[in-house]
Amino acid sequence: MVISTRMTRFNSTDADFSAFDEEILSPSPSKRARTRGDSDGDSSDSDDSSLQSSIAISSKSSSSILYSPYLTLGQITTSVTPVVLTQSTQSIITLPLLHSYQTLSITHSLRTLIVSKPLPTTYGEITSLQSTSKITTTGTQFGYLTFHKRTSPFKTFKLQGSINTILAFDTLFVVHSDVEGKEEESVIGVYEVQNVSSSFPSVKLLNTFNVLKSSGIIHPTSYINKILTYGPNTCLYNIRTEKKIHNFNLKTKQIYDTPALDTCAIIPTSSPSSVILYNLKLSKKIFTLNNNSPVKSLTFRTDGLCTTMSPMICVTGEGLVTWDLRSKQILCKDTTDVNNGNCIISLKSEPLSILTVNNGVKVLAYDVDFKGRLLRERLGHSQPINFIKYLNHNSKTEAKGDTVDDCNIFTGSREIRIFNTGRSALDCEWSQGAGLIKKAKEIGLSKQDLLLPSIIDFGYDMTKKVGVSIHENTAFAYVWSKDDRSQNGPVLRQDNWKVGNMQVKPDTVFNASSVSMSACGEFAIVGTIGGGVFKYNVESGEGRGSWPKDYTETVAESRNKLASRIVGSVKRTMKEVIGDDRLTTGDKIKREMMEKAKEEDKEDRRLRSLERRHYDMVVGCWVASSNLKMYSIDESGKVLGWSFKTRLAESRTPKSVGATIVKATFNYDSDMIAYGIEGGGVGVWECKGAKVVRRMRGGGEVNDICWGGDGRRVFCSVSF
Repeated sequence: MVISTRMTRFNSTDADFSAFDEEILSPSPSKRARTRGDSDGDSSDSDDSSLQSSIAISSKSSSSILYSPYLTLGQITTSVTPVVLTQSTQSIITLPLLHSYQTLSITHSLRTLIVSKPLPTTYGEITSLQSTSKITTTGTQFGYLTFHKRTSPFKTFKLQGSINTILAFDTLFVVHSDVEGKEEESVIGVYEVQNVSSSFPSVKLLNTFNVLKSSGIIHPTSYINKILTYGPNTCLYNIRTEKKIHNFNLKTKQIYDTPALDTCAIIPTSSPSSVILYNLKLSKKIFTLNNNSPVKSLTFRTDGLCTTMSPMICVTGEGLVTWDLRSKQILCKDTTDVNNGNCIISLKSEPLSILTVNNGVKVLAYDVDFKGRLLRERLGHSQPINFIKYLNHNSKTEAKGDTVDDCNIFTGSREIRIFNTGRSALDCEWSQGAGLIKKAKEIGLSKQDLLLPSIIDFGYDMTKKVGVSIHENTAFAYVWSKDDRSQNGPVLRQDNWKVGNMQVKPDTVFNASSVSMSACGEFAIVGTIGGGVFKYNVESGEGRGSWPKDYTETVAESRNKLASRIVGSVKRTMKEVIGDDRLTTGDKIKREMMEKAKEEDKEDRRLRSLERRHYDMVVGCWVASSNLKMYSIDESGKVLGWSFKTRLAESRTPKSVGATIVKATFNYDSDMIAYGIEGGGVGVWECKGAKVVRRMRGGGEVNDICWGGDGRRVFCSVSF
């Protein structure tokens, strides 16, 4: 449920939605200078300048949109309902992102407008969210209520328990939270934001009162100053007088307001697949609609196409189910987002709905058939990302702004996605075959079941616009095309490797562990867990040899040699357990042979460290920019230099970095290898001098590592 978003600039002197219409990706230099210079301007200017400082944007950057800040943010908090605001000019949606929130323009292709500064991790994840045209309020699991203007928080309250729901009425915010240590009560707090248009608004707590234990609150539109609690106790309260008006004696999972007067839709706790239409004034159930799976969310359409119908759209485990409330019949079912949809909100008086899915947002448009068609979407990865690479090494061209189409962030899990740092319209997912979703439906599977295994590494050539991926527990490599946005090239494999599921798979020692592209873009270099490196032609998919030359023959020979020296025997093992006294002379001879074989193996391992070949998993393999040499490093720290043409090892290698390696990356300008050390630390190996030039200890376990654009810095992600 990982989502990637653009952290863009937000400059405006108007607190209305019209401020979002401004082109925020490439502000003019004069406006940028005015923002930096004016300290007494509007609050949005101060928010923007603080946003720049928080992500260290250099003041010397040119006006190129490629220097706009770009940020990938955690997970969409799927249990939290997003906020949709509509005005005559456009509509926006605000979504929670664990410790932050982002605002997207529904009107303008779901373009990201603002991304808030993250809250401290000690606050916990965002559990509730509410937004107006000027103020956004967040509540967290540890009871921190924070008021934001644009991207920056300006006031925080610490409540007694987790915050469940926030309602907004212009400058008035009603907050529902739990009471720590009290299982029978919840708390309602009313807050007022004062001086909203000033640079530093103030917040005043008007009143608080206790209510019966509940999970959240809603505001029935036909009632003034009233809120309705749901959960173990469903009650109607007056927030002005702080009095309970009525107890409905219902246990509800969720309650939704309806366009009908005095009516709400209830999802009961006892039957989460049912929807009850309930009259609040009469305290009476009107009718019940039963679905085949639990209802996650629902909404009501109020657009002009619904004059003869009253559609209610439910998000269920079977997809989207549309009901006609008059005939109490199902109008249609949409199984596109089976087990994927989380929340749905219909835009008022428009035939549009916003559907949040795992790691994305979709805009659905409705025609006369009541089945929503996909109008636009913004999706990210639905699984944890295994790799992320920014691919544009030509900084001079980048500064001119001429290669915006090629400035991409490549990310991958079981699929490859591209996030363009210049134009969000170019964000896309690369296909793994035409009609994959349709094919999955025909055989009763999901799309995820037909995808390739998780990607562990990815190599890309910007000249040919071709990439090569390797995957978990497989020796094959797959070719991708940026122009076609799909995996349409040949499968890279050796001639004697079988590809059918019913055929014998390649030996596990040939499973791929690292990949890169040659400088010319014609060849892919694939390292294996057995210590070998294969060379493939990207266009034909045929093998072009290996490093060392006799790698495949050596693997087979070593296996046969080991099998002939150490023979497994149940009878021999039993006698070993019994003891030496009861062993026969023949068994003792076999034991002596085994001990001798172990000593030979130990000596073999010592000699292997001096040989010009790898015997451990290859962590990285790269072809130098001259296209004459290839360098490789394995997890034991052995570094080898090879001739790219003759595939022979250099006479001065092997060398060792003296540590166990977990990750490595190559700098093509200086021919240096930066590597992460097991247990923490980073080192730098100079290939030309064949020596370690830097070693930095400290930090946590290195998960990934990369070079900075200037070749002077190394960035790594660590876990503690």
